[in-house]
Amino acid sequence: MGVYCGLDFGTSNTSVALYREDEKGTVCEHKVIANEPSVLFFPATDIFDDRFFVGREAMEQYSMHNMQGRFIKSLKSLLPYSSYNYTLINKRPYQPDDLLMYILKHFKKQVDRYLKENNIHEEIKGVCIGRPVYFSKKAKADQLAQQRLLNAAHMAGFPSRTLFLEPLAALYGYHITIKKEDIVLIADLGAGTCDFTVINNMTSEDIFHAVNKKAFFTTEGVHIGGDDFDAAIFDHKLTRYFGKGSMYESWGKWLEVPVYIYFIITHWERLNQLKTSKFIEELKEIRAGAKMKEGIDNLLTLITENLSYSIFRVVEAAKILLSECDAAPLLYNKYRIRFEELITIDEFDKIISQFTDRIRHAYMQNLKRLSLKPGQVTTVILTGGSSRVRCIRTMIQTSFPGADIIFDENAFNTVALGLARIASLIIS
Repeated sequence: MGVYCGLDFGTSNTSVALYREDEKGTVCEHKVIANEPSVLFFPATDIFDDRFFVGREAMEQYSMHNMQGRFIKSLKSLLPYSSYNYTLINKRPYQPDDLLMYILKHFKKQVDRYLKENNIHEEIKGVCIGRPVYFSKKAKADQLAQQRLLNAAHMAGFPSRTLFLEPLAALYGYHITIKKEDIVLIADLGAGTCDFTVINNMTSEDIFHAVNKKAFFTTEGVHIGGDDFDAAIFDHKLTRYFGKGSMYESWGKWLEVPVYIYFIITHWERLNQLKTSKFIEELKEIRAGAKMKEGIDNLLTLITENLSYSIFRVVEAAKILLSECDAAPLLYNKYRIRFEELITIDEFDKIISQFTDRIRHAYMQNLKRLSLKPGQVTTVILTGGSSRVRCIRTMIQTSFPGADIIFDENAFNTVALGLARIASLIIS
């Protein structure tokens, strides 16, 4: 008896699931109770004010405050970096553990609320939290990320915390039974990472016992995901509206507007790096000598009005639409920034081909480590939001023509369901 939680803290979204059995061992609860963006928003203020918002409310408040304040996204991707030890928000320092704790505490409250509303009086026995194959391939950085995640879950009020590999959790989420003779590839394709796990010569029961021994399966991860696809669309289709490639005169020489600016604006969570008085003055000097001033004007507006996130919502919507349609619009008209573009599925596939090639190399390397050939794979399990990208699914289907491809349109929740089930097996 007791309630077990599965927490899939993702780069873009977080899901929490519950698992519960009755006294006879019959499953009476196994469901996702929440799925929201993994984001934080702190409204801008000149006085001491530690208000913040999480998830959907953070996105709503960010828009209501005209995008003035600090919006934090993709926190998961920053966890391995020891150099990221604090950030200033409204002149107050916040450590990564604190920011992560705010997000996890939001979901802990949702669990408590769900139990109360449904008259479930059993205590929470513990939580199993998903982790990628690699936060970092550097051992110390990977360990730092794990510790930060466990610390934040502790501060958020979750008891008996443990970590489990996200790809293997997907297997439990899909309720798939594996026989000894099966060779299974699990592809967990998220916003920040793509992880691949090959299971060979194991049964479903073996997996649970083997995971702690790191035996009988191999894993390979690559730090590529949906956020990179968004950045690529922005870079190839929209940066020209902000002066990329244009020239300006300085001390009698014609120079190109520095390209590092466009790397930053296409990774919008880094925009605060440009929001300094020194950089704004430098950009105004570039604008004074620019041949085409409109793009630099747009760039100044993007930075000073903090519009990067609102543009990325347009980009992300187009990417999602391309999972079903052959073309998608990129439309924007705000603060004198205006563009009307169309991106086709062929353009999108070409734009992200540099990433899909690396994804293919990752899962092929995983097979190679086990001396396996693609034709030997019997089952491929796809999970994570980026599994909806058509060219990736086609690439995987082509790579493994004889395998059963298991895919769920609601792939965002598979890992959380698996983690909840695993929590009931691991945590006593």
